[in-house]
Amino acid sequence: MISGVVKPIERDIPNFGAESPSLASTYSEDIIADAQGSHALLHHTRLLVARDAIAITKHLLELPDYDRYLRFCGVVSDTAIERLIAQRVVDREHAFIGYGIGGLLIGVAQLARPEPSTFDWELAISVDPGYRRLGVASRLVLEATSFTSNKNSSLYISTLSENKPMISLAKKSGFKLHLTNQSVSGQLQVVDKVAVPVPDPEFGLHQR
Repeated sequence: MISGVVKPIERDIPNFGAESPSLASTYSEDIIADAQGSHALLHHTRLLVARDAIAITKHLLELPDYDRYLRFCGVVSDTAIERLIAQRVVDREHAFIGYGIGGLLIGVAQLARPEPSTFDWELAISVDPGYRRLGVASRLVLEATSFTSNKNSSLYISTLSENKPMISLAKKSGFKLHLTNQSVSGQLQVVDKVAVPVPDPEFGLHQR
């Protein structure tokens, strides 16, 4: 369960393993229990930048094989992931939101805008297996809606029909889903900087 403090705090942002020094900024901070429910752990979300590329890549490479298959809707090699992150973390048509505990990156939301002239963003989410069923993915969806908070913009997903966790998350988050035998697509309208429905509305992504 997520509980405790939910407020912006000015301090150095953890590097998630990057070698460059932290940059002072504002980000969201809260308390979460660990997978066994026995410890309270400080966690936060923030927009990831180029210096986080190593941590993003490491997170994706360490996903179990089947999870990686579901995340990328197919088989993707280590080299392809490394190249993809190196290119997209500095691409203005892509954005990455990280969910971390201390210096450990445990969840990533990737947003991709296929057309620069539109406000529509495709969403993909991955969470470390050791931190699932704790609300991490739901938080990342909420942060993604905050990031895409332009009036009449939309957030959409496209995933395999066998990706039951993502489908369940999309339903819970209010996506309108279209199912076929092999794939599922869904869209969430974002209006006046508020996604419908919105869990925990005071928890927002605070950007520099």
